[in-house]
Amino acid sequence: MALQLNKLVLVLGLLLSGVLCAQKNSDNITRPPDDDPVSPNGDFSKFEKRRKNVAKWQIKELKDGAIIVRLQTNKLAIEKLRKAGNEEGAVKKENETIALNKLYYRAFTNHFRFCKLYFIYTTSTDSLLKGVRKGIFLDSNLVTNDSIKLDVAYYLLADKDVVYNSSIGFVSEEQAPKVREAGTPTKQAFIVLKNKYGHQLKNPFPYFVLYNSFFKSEGLDKDYIVAIQKNGQVVNVPLDKQYRQERLNKMAMNLSRELGRFYEENKTFILKDKDLEKYLY
Repeated sequence: MALQLNKLVLVLGLLLSGVLCAQKNSDNITRPPDDDPVSPNGDFSKFEKRRKNVAKWQIKELKDGAIIVRLQTNKLAIEKLRKAGNEEGAVKKENETIALNKLYYRAFTNHFRFCKLYFIYTTSTDSLLKGVRKGIFLDSNLVTNDSIKLDVAYYLLADKDVVYNSSIGFVSEEQAPKVREAGTPTKQAFIVLKNKYGHQLKNPFPYFVLYNSFFKSEGLDKDYIVAIQKNGQVVNVPLDKQYRQERLNKMAMNLSRELGRFYEENKTFILKDKDLEKYLY
């Protein structure tokens, strides 16, 4: 009986160990790049070195570059509701989108300090990738302003998104436009940083901030009322309390702080591996 119990404890211990390890590594790439297959003995060392060096290069470039926050329009979802005759649902979705964009804009402009900031709608992404540098950026009223011009060479995209166990490793810039990132979504994030082709960055770069318990709004009602201007009128829009302005502010501050920390750790980094250059974009 004691022997059977010991075996059961051992099995449970191994299972638990596997779960914890999976959780610990849930944000890491689990597959090597296609052009750099793992050796037969399972050696990921070359991939790990590449991952760290690319992240160090990215943070140094970002310090003198910019983050472009992509705000949602939810145009397709709103049009679908209208086509189905659900005008009330369409207006509700439209108002919530405007309100949430407003809160994100405020959080970043007031509390993010690491590098330059720009804002676009997701519908302008293709124009940005094709080299458009003005006429697509948003001002404080969340409308495009021709006077705002992207004046840096390097930028990252920032989206409200889920974090994935990515399906891709590193791909060259020549391949990047043809590659679409997939994988298993693991958690909802306040913001996720991506390269200009929309691929999530990789650890150790601090590329996401989660909606976590540290930012609770204790003792508050479920809905949070946000006033927006629409058609010359003030409209009060109820949002879930997870989007309260003070919570978003703290998460923008957290992203800025983590980027600053990572930069300080790697600001003296000098790229020596010429083989990495095709992954630097």
